[in-house]
Amino acid sequence: MLTPLIAARRSHRRYNLATKTYDNRARGYLPRTPPAVAVCVPIFHSGYARCLVFDLDAKSRASAAQVAADYARLTAWISAAGGRYISDTSTTSAGRHIYVPLPAGVAIRRGDIETLMRLLARLLPSLDISPMLNPSTGAIAPPGSTSKQGGIRMLDGTLGDAVEAFTTRSDRGFLARLTTSLGITGMPPATKGPTAPRPGSDTNMLDTRWWAGSGDNTRLRSEFRWSTHLPTTITNYAQTGTRPANRRWPTHSEARQSVLAHCAVRGWSLAEVRAQLPQRGGDWTGLSAAYNRYQRNTDSQLRADWSKACYWASRITEEVRASAHKFPQHTGGWAPRTTTTRHARWLAASTAWVDQQWPNAARRWTVLAVLQALSYASATTGTLVNDTPVAEIGVRSLSIMAGLLSETTVAAILRQLRDTPGAPILRVRRAAGRLADRYALTTPVNAQGKPYVVDETATRRIQVAPIHAAWNVLGLRGRRVFELVAFSGLERIEDIRAATHMSRSACYDTTLSLIVTGLLTRERGRLRRGTVSLDEIAHAHGLPDRQKTRIARHRIERHQWWTWLQARFDQQWTPDPTPAELPRSLAPPWEDADWAQWCDAVAHAGPPDEHLHHYAAATHVLTDHLEAEQVHTPPRYRRHTPDQHRPPGPPRPQQPPNKVSRQ
Repeated sequence: MLTPLIAARRSHRRYNLATKTYDNRARGYLPRTPPAVAVCVPIFHSGYARCLVFDLDAKSRASAAQVAADYARLTAWISAAGGRYISDTSTTSAGRHIYVPLPAGVAIRRGDIETLMRLLARLLPSLDISPMLNPSTGAIAPPGSTSKQGGIRMLDGTLGDAVEAFTTRSDRGFLARLTTSLGITGMPPATKGPTAPRPGSDTNMLDTRWWAGSGDNTRLRSEFRWSTHLPTTITNYAQTGTRPANRRWPTHSEARQSVLAHCAVRGWSLAEVRAQLPQRGGDWTGLSAAYNRYQRNTDSQLRADWSKACYWASRITEEVRASAHKFPQHTGGWAPRTTTTRHARWLAASTAWVDQQWPNAARRWTVLAVLQALSYASATTGTLVNDTPVAEIGVRSLSIMAGLLSETTVAAILRQLRDTPGAPILRVRRAAGRLADRYALTTPVNAQGKPYVVDETATRRIQVAPIHAAWNVLGLRGRRVFELVAFSGLERIEDIRAATHMSRSACYDTTLSLIVTGLLTRERGRLRRGTVSLDEIAHAHGLPDRQKTRIARHRIERHQWWTWLQARFDQQWTPDPTPAELPRSLAPPWEDADWAQWCDAVAHAGPPDEHLHHYAAATHVLTDHLEAEQVHTPPRYRRHTPDQHRPPGPPRPQQPPNKVSRQ
């Protein structure tokens, strides 16, 4: 189950017992069961990797004790930077592998991580960096596989936690935080950033799109800054000059550069850094002592190091920007917990159902976006009822996860799905009060009443993740084509057309638009991932600001709605310590349990119009919440309400007896 998540391509190489090496020729398709010999899977695909792999070798590089120490230090650095990881241990050599899935949509090349890997090799004696520095043949043995000595690579932790780590992936800005904590400022970012001046140049030459101020008061603009405080390790070194015991910084050069980089990405200026030095009345004696060896050139070296830090901050502005704007594609209240492959299977079956239900309709792509948002919402909460995934989410939050679709569009899609026979969702509870609609993610059925069954290939092509906001401007039709090329490895247009069930002209038009935007490239008839990222497109159109504004509006609307609920139900039928003293006409005519159910049902109606008639309000509650149907009887057949059901009124006057007409 984990091997397809780790492997960059659907191939593997087997260990040859005769030559004592891995076969040079890769084998197609991953085996369903672990082979009897050692196997390894590729890390890179077309020169890009979506997972960091760390090989701690206990055979030739270090002892088992050294591997354990390096493992503890490396995993602590990864966790502190917001990374998620899984690991395995060899039963024969005690060597360990660490796998770190990069954030969704982030792919790295060798040049992006070479500086990081070489520094980690200096800090961790047991680390073998050759797999991550070999884009052509770099490979790793996955958990559960047989080792070359005949042992087994045992997964550390549970399988569910490992799948969760690869589903939720690392936080955005993980690489930037990791390199900053290690004092690396010469490493290029994983995503393309803005043009920046060369190290050692004047800060006045910084791009004004990213930097504000002039001279020593130049600082990163507020929208690009990290909002967290300086880490304790950074402040301790700046004040005392003592490097941590885990040897994070080999020399004081990396240590002081890390301090300046942390200050730069948090919006500090060079003048504010100088103000912390003892010469200006500050308490950063450790940072000042790190420059003592330069004697008279202390200030010039500080300025040169600050220029490096600003240059590095400019290069990673895209990652800094995404992290500062909270651009992970779920709203602030959702925290990923646990998920399984059942959500991917459900989404694959739902996709097949939508392709057959609306083969040529434009709404197909919108419906798929809403269904994928539902699967992600269910996966993050991990709620199961009778082994069926359940999603309890409001329209507002679902619109954020569906790529900034409008709330009215999401509500219309859900309404249409509820009314369609064989749909993959079933509303098991209506929204009431603060509770949102609850949907059961059921298996869709076709026109003959048979459930959809999907194979592993269709399931692997599914991404249980929120829709990127960039597709709001690019069009949802291109999302499926891009994901098949970027994440599933499809290269030929005919294969993409067969997987998406698009017409030939629509598939060619969509592919051409993606090539024009730079998301895809075409080389010798084969499609590759382009140099432009979805984050760049989103930031160019101001989508993070739009998302932030919408989330703020949603919070205001929720606050107003909850305030109205509290005010309405606190003022009416408030419990009294002595209810027996209340007049009979003011006491509630039902029990407490019935009253609570009635309040929940009425709460969903929303704040009523102050001029709304009581009859209209009661009709609204009956039809919208209790699913009653109003029958309009023609006047000539309308029957009067019996007297016993009429409200009390004045007595009727007696009618005179009927007179018999004369013949």
